[in-house]
Amino acid sequence: MNLACPIDNKDDSIQKVSAVVASGQSIGTFSGPTSGTVTYDGKSGNVSGHSTLSGSSTSQLATLLSPPKEPAKPGGFGGLWVVLWIVPFFAASIIVNLSLLFTYVVSRDIADIVGAVLGTIVFVVAFIYLINFDKNKKAKDIVKYEKEKPKWDKAMSKWNRIYYCHKHDIVFDPESGESCSPSGLKNFLYQ
Repeated sequence: MNLACPIDNKDDSIQKVSAVVASGQSIGTFSGPTSGTVTYDGKSGNVSGHSTLSGSSTSQLATLLSPPKEPAKPGGFGGLWVVLWIVPFFAASIIVNLSLLFTYVVSRDIADIVGAVLGTIVFVVAFIYLINFDKNKKAKDIVKYEKEKPKWDKAMSKWNRIYYCHKHDIVFDPESGESCSPSGLKNFLYQ
């Protein structure tokens, strides 16, 4: 393993990529006196006060060299979202069906009982459809994650060992001797 730039074989301007990313990021809170000029409706005036600003910044180089994003893990609410949609629908269905049954008892109109039965069938079919949709979506998410995760693990392993040469603006892998520009890092990691 050669820890030198592949272009000039020197190690005076190289730095591990993870260190470049870490040093290119900052988070802070800045506060102090502020002043300025305000213009409104053709009139100007000076204002002053005290301001506090909080935030973070990342250099362009740190952004280019940052590690690849981990694939999204399957999860979330799972079947809970189905329950959150179905409960109000189910309550409305019960109210409608009970009112149709009550109307049938009072008027003896067969249309009311048919409406109650059809409403129940629609509810059951919608419920089964949503449950199956949720299961299929989760299964697809799991397959996608299981396909992408090993590739990401391999890319992260490579990212953890690569170096950056400040003098020649290249990223290189001391293990394989391969190199790329910072803008081509993602393709380089997934080769």
